Amino acid sequence: MSLLLALTPAAFAADSTPKIVKDKTYAVTVVTSFGTTFTDCFRFTQTTLSIDGCGDSGPAGEVPLSRLSGVTGWSGKVPCGGLNLIFIGTSVDAAPLPQGADMIGGTAVGLSEGTAFSVSGIGSETCPSSAVRNGLNYTKGLAAPVKK
Repeated sequence: MSLLLALTPAAFAADSTPKIVKDKTYAVTVVTSFGTTFTDCFRFTQTTLSIDGCGDSGPAGEVPLSRLSGVTGWSGKVPCGGLNLIFIGTSVDAAPLPQGADMIGGTAVGLSEGTAFSVSGIGSETCPSSAVRNGLNYTKGLAAPVKK
C-alpha cells in the first residue's frame, strides 16, 4: 500500500519540477540483446532525447519518483532510422553521490526488430561515443560483435 501511495501524484510536492536529465548530456554504455556493447551519448533538452548513434531525436519526459529530491524517472522515444526505440529509466542527481556526477540507467525496446537494450551512464560535458551514426549499433545483424 505504501508503494502505491508513493507513486501517486498527491505524493509529489506541488513545486517539484524535475530537472535531473533535462538540458544534460550523458555518456552511456549500451548492452544489446544481440550480444554487442558500445558507448553512446544521450543528449536531453527540456522536451527531447537525442542519441548520437542514431543521428536523430524524439520526444522525452521526466517525472519525480518519490518524495526524495534528486530521484526521477525519464522516458524517450527515438525513431533511430526506423528502429523505433522506446526508453524508460531512472536518474539520480549528483548532489548526494560521492563521484559527483548525475547518473542514469534504463532499458529500451526496439519495436521494429524486437530487440532490447540496457543503458547506464553518467553526466558528461564532453561525451565520447563509439556508436556509429544512423543506428547501426542498434540494428540486429549490422552491429559489430563485441571484441574480447
